[in-house]
Amino acid sequence: RQMCIRDRLMTVIIVGSGFVGRYFYTAVPRDADGTILEVEQLNQLIAQNKQHLEDLRSSHPELVRQVDEIIAHQSTGRLNRAATGAQWRKLEQQVPPKSRGPLRAIREYWERQTTLERQINSLAGARRLLAIWHTLHVPLGVVVFAVAFIHIGAALYYATFIH
Repeated sequence: RQMCIRDRLMTVIIVGSGFVGRYFYTAVPRDADGTILEVEQLNQLIAQNKQHLEDLRSSHPELVRQVDEIIAHQSTGRLNRAATGAQWRKLEQQVPPKSRGPLRAIREYWERQTTLERQINSLAGARRLLAIWHTLHVPLGVVVFAVAFIHIGAALYYATFIH
């Protein structure tokens, strides 16, 4: 009976560890193929994104002041995520319909820029956490499988004594 409780406890621990590891795994930035991005690659993406953003903003100068105001409020932390979204929607309603497409593109590039910068800042920590998790999770998995096989073997061995 105690062996079953221990088996279940180890299984719960390894499943819980798997959920935690999945979080760490997704915290490490990857490209579309799943390859881990390095700092240099992230910096290149940031440079490309900045160029696209500047091209859009320079081709639509009427939006620059309003967009800069929202970005400034977001950067200083004066607006939370919901309030920033509300500001973007309000601006989108105020601009002429022909400017809404470029405004959406500016917003997408700006949000991508924010994401890339956050990924660079958290890359080292995320990798360290993933490495620590990996050194704990793999041995736990081996133990769970070993205990399961021992349990199955013992059950089969002792089942022959019943008859």
